[in-house]
Amino acid sequence: MTAPIQVAYLGPIYSYSYLASLEHFGDSADFVPVTTIAAVFDAMRLGHANYGVVPLENSTDGRIVDTLNILASVDIEISAEINYAIHHNLIANCELSDIREVHSKPQALSQCRNWLDSNLPEVLVYGASSSTEAAQMITTVDMVRDGRFPAAIASRAAAEHFGIAIIAESIQDRANNLTRFAVLGSHRHSPTGDDKTLLLLELDHCPGSLADVMSVFKIEDINLTWIESFPSPDAASEYVFFIEFEGHRRDEAVQRAIASLSLQSRAVRLLGTYPRAMVTGVPAI
Repeated sequence: MTAPIQVAYLGPIYSYSYLASLEHFGDSADFVPVTTIAAVFDAMRLGHANYGVVPLENSTDGRIVDTLNILASVDIEISAEINYAIHHNLIANCELSDIREVHSKPQALSQCRNWLDSNLPEVLVYGASSSTEAAQMITTVDMVRDGRFPAAIASRAAAEHFGIAIIAESIQDRANNLTRFAVLGSHRHSPTGDDKTLLLLELDHCPGSLADVMSVFKIEDINLTWIESFPSPDAASEYVFFIEFEGHRRDEAVQRAIASLSLQSRAVRLLGTYPRAMVTGVPAI
């Protein structure tokens, strides 16, 4: 019998990282929760997991700094992406009018800021290490004081697991709130005809260096899908660039582009080639 694959993710269970991992790998995998993004990379580096799942960017809050900081420094490839729809729910075992405070992960609170200001303008808001931790915390008896109850912002799965009622569904400020996750792993996909490739570029710190390398993509008729500047881990006041574009690493145009970029850059690192992912995590209607 074959042992199940080990997947490290930013836990705990019922976090959005867990739900995205479950959607991608299915329930036959062995999911290993860790407490930080860095710990996901460590699990991969030490051989404790076959794959790791880390958030890469959110459509509301933008890039995930911790992930990009480590990607810029370690030699680990991305083998897939997961586009997971994030639907935040206000959960509590009381009526909306009885809520005195709301707990969740800071990112979740940020993504629901307008809804909270409009519907619970006077409640206190507290950060937690995860939305799942917040859900578990509000179930304790000592959180209820003077007939006023705590609430949490968390996934539907977390609410169902802890037996907490959903007071308001999908309260995120953007209806299409989406987190893109990177699947860390050495598996390399064959071309599908709808692939993307991600590079890390280190450029000379001089006028026009970024514009020069951008012309390479125009010459090869390659469409960019994401570009992100990030402080260089090796030089103060300088930046590296994450550049994602359409195409597979085996495509002739992509190979020519990488060769040209190598001549115009201090360093080019291929972070991965992976199929374009459809959006998952959309609740059934």
